[in-house]
Amino acid sequence: MTQFFVTAFIFSLVVIVQPMVAQAVTLCSSPMRPTCIDVDFTYDDELGMVRCKQDLQRFVDDANKYTVCLQKLIKETKQEITDSQKSFEGKSKKAE
Repeated sequence: MTQFFVTAFIFSLVVIVQPMVAQAVTLCSSPMRPTCIDVDFTYDDELGMVRCKQDLQRFVDDANKYTVCLQKLIKETKQEITDSQKSFEGKSKKAE
């Protein structure tokens, strides 16, 4: 249920903010580690372990997507730095 609200919030944020932003914005959402890993009763029966293993696999998949997203965000940020520096240098030379 919480995942639904987080997804809905992010979607509404993108829909509202996206038209206001001229540049593409990368939003990265950090995955949550499954709590079942640390709960002793998870390991009491086969079904609990199967469900937790599925949750763990989703976490691993989401964590991998998260790292790719962060790498993209870093690349975009570095490009923004370079573009800003070039813009400043060009405009400051004209002002001299």
